[in-house]
Amino acid sequence: MSLYEKVSIIVPAYNEEDVLVETIEKMLGEIGEEAELIIVEDGCTDQTPKIAAQLAEKYSQIKHIHFDERQGKATAIKKAFEQAKGEILAFADSDTPSAHENIPKIIEPIKNEDYDIVIGSRHGKNSESQRGLLRKIHTTYTNKTISTILGTGVKDHQCGFKAIKREKYEEIKPELKSDKWFLDIELIYHAKSNGYKLKSVPVKYTSDDESSSAGLEIFPEFFKTIYQLKKSEGKQIKRLEQYFKFGVIGVVGAIINTILLYAFTEYLGMYYMLSAFLSIEAAIISMFFLNNKFTFKPLKKGFEQIIKGLIRSNIIRSVGIIVQLGILYSLTEYFGINYLVSNLAGILIGGIFTFYGEKYHNWN
Repeated sequence: MSLYEKVSIIVPAYNEEDVLVETIEKMLGEIGEEAELIIVEDGCTDQTPKIAAQLAEKYSQIKHIHFDERQGKATAIKKAFEQAKGEILAFADSDTPSAHENIPKIIEPIKNEDYDIVIGSRHGKNSESQRGLLRKIHTTYTNKTISTILGTGVKDHQCGFKAIKREKYEEIKPELKSDKWFLDIELIYHAKSNGYKLKSVPVKYTSDDESSSAGLEIFPEFFKTIYQLKKSEGKQIKRLEQYFKFGVIGVVGAIINTILLYAFTEYLGMYYMLSAFLSIEAAIISMFFLNNKFTFKPLKKGFEQIIKGLIRSNIIRSVGIIVQLGILYSLTEYFGINYLVSNLAGILIGGIFTFYGEKYHNWN
């Protein structure tokens, strides 16, 4: 059996009029006439629907699915899967020029190595990812958080290149609740939970940081998805609640940190790195008492316990502080980014280290 026989590849497209023809024709050059290719677009405001229809008319193996109103990427892919004929179901981003190069990478392990699901990864050895620095920082932190909470062990959950055996997809389909952004996370989580044979492969990926149509509206669905998946385990979600409280207190600490950084730098005339050190320590002390009160089981009362707790908190957070200061300095001095923005980026990256350090070494 050839590589692409009985394969259906879904290409979700939203306002991709500038790249769709080139992407699809490169894909066809890779897969030949064997695989089924389905372009699904919804709620586009440009010429993408017209271009997709023309491609479907020109090439017999292409199917075009159109929705007048925005369905959401997850819903569009799931509806396309329902109409697909292949025994292997895959989806591939349409907004990266290297899409055609990644298709064989996600199909071959299923066909030749009998994996159940294969996911593309933009992180790790042998991957070729060209994205902005802040985008990389954001995705690295987010993926580490998802992997830690859900126990997936995966470095990249939302790369737009994945393939799964139809029989396995049908088994977990009733559990897939996302309608917009987080079908990827659900697929990986349920595949791991059901013991499916999963492989992560490095992919080549280029994307414009401004190209995503997602905005702040993704965050409610993100937290809802994570909460529902943890709840589905039938276990207590105490750790998830701790993450939430720790995160809220972290935001409070970030506000304290930023206000003091600005005040010390702008009003007292301090060098911003010295201001950062003082504002960080003030934030650590504030977060220690808030976490002791609201997040973890409080330490035993007494001056000695509190002092020891503060000392441990400072030691534990030292790694996060070094990372934060390094990012603050690098982004400010080498990339010309405003020091307040640079500081917030540093806080974001350092947060993942501090939660587990505080949890297991201070409030164990």
